[in-house]
Amino acid sequence: MNFQHRAQLQPLLLPNLKETGKELGRGAYGVVTEVIVSGTTCAAKKLHDAIVQDHTLKKFSDAVLLHSQQSHPNIVQLIGVYYPPRSQLPMLVMEYLPLSLTQCLEREELPLQMKYSILLDVAKGLCYLHGKRPPIVHRDLTANNVLLTSSYSAKISDLGVSRLADTFKKDHLTTAPGNAMVMPPEALEDNPVYDHKLDVFSYGCLILHVLTGQFPEPKNQFVPEPAKPGKEKSFTKVSEWDRRSSYIKNIPKENELLPFAKDCLHDDPTGRPEMIDFLQFIQQIISKFPKMKNRPVIEKELKNAIQEKEEAEKKLDEERKVAERIIRELREENAANKRENEDLKKEKEKMTTDLKTLSSRVTGLQNVLSLKENKFNESTRVLKETIRSRDEQLVKQQEDNMELMEKREIELNDKHSA
Repeated sequence: MNFQHRAQLQPLLLPNLKETGKELGRGAYGVVTEVIVSGTTCAAKKLHDAIVQDHTLKKFSDAVLLHSQQSHPNIVQLIGVYYPPRSQLPMLVMEYLPLSLTQCLEREELPLQMKYSILLDVAKGLCYLHGKRPPIVHRDLTANNVLLTSSYSAKISDLGVSRLADTFKKDHLTTAPGNAMVMPPEALEDNPVYDHKLDVFSYGCLILHVLTGQFPEPKNQFVPEPAKPGKEKSFTKVSEWDRRSSYIKNIPKENELLPFAKDCLHDDPTGRPEMIDFLQFIQQIISKFPKMKNRPVIEKELKNAIQEKEEAEKKLDEERKVAERIIRELREENAANKRENEDLKKEKEKMTTDLKTLSSRVTGLQNVLSLKENKFNESTRVLKETIRSRDEQLVKQQEDNMELMEKREIELNDKHSA
């Protein structure tokens, strides 16, 4: 990281910090681990290196400083930053809250008053952000970014990260900020122009999520109109409220928050209310509820949920260590097999070379043997021809000798007769 930007974050630097090595969670933009700051357990988010690059360092520092300056009971506090060894990018150290609203909604059905209380806390946090001049827009308000204390108080998290991720996405992925499922139409345009009413829209989605316990994923934005003979196929745009109708029908019609949620999901940002209006509205509703008698039971269940989460994380950590050991052993075995394969390959290459050399020598010997065989055959032929010729000469000589002897014998006989 550029020294100028590192100096800019110097006031936030935490010198007395200890990393425990325990992973608390991970997401699209980074990994959250447990750290100890002056004896207090905190959460540290390490962003992926791709998120912050040279041309975004200034925006990164500005986002971190802006987050550090926000102090509200319903905003997760940024405590400071920490530079791990050999790292150019700091970890963002925040107060530790053990459970997200998403995890809570997935685990159990909360009493209606508790749901309203959580929505009230989130509304207070948004009112604080939108009350700044200029207003601070969170850009990525979902149940994943709402954390709960042990007494079910809700706090908005990832303020600085969402702003920084927005910058990264503009440079690398898409111009749309945050989670597209909870984004209003104006934020999904090619060149989006939006203000704090973007958060109001996302808050409307959050109301549906909290009331139903299901993430309100929208249906298609356009639906085909009934086909007409001789006319081209046409489509009708569906309102953002109707796109989530399958979730809305699960909420009792008499629920007081439904009209406000519908206003929050207005397609036109000017038709959406201000969060301060909802804050006053929901405070009036909650004031009518009797004092929550089963809150200690809920808090106990939450503590049990936190304990289960910690045990699950511990088990997951142990399983990860076992998996890492197995992977390490497999890599070592793979390396050994690779070395053995390389040795076998070299031995095979040597044997192939030796075989080629031997084959060449055999071929040479075969050629020599063939030449010698041809020479031997020629010599044998010549010898046989010589022997045959001599045999013929001997036979002829014998015949000549016999003829001569017969002549002499005749001559001798003639002499004796005379």
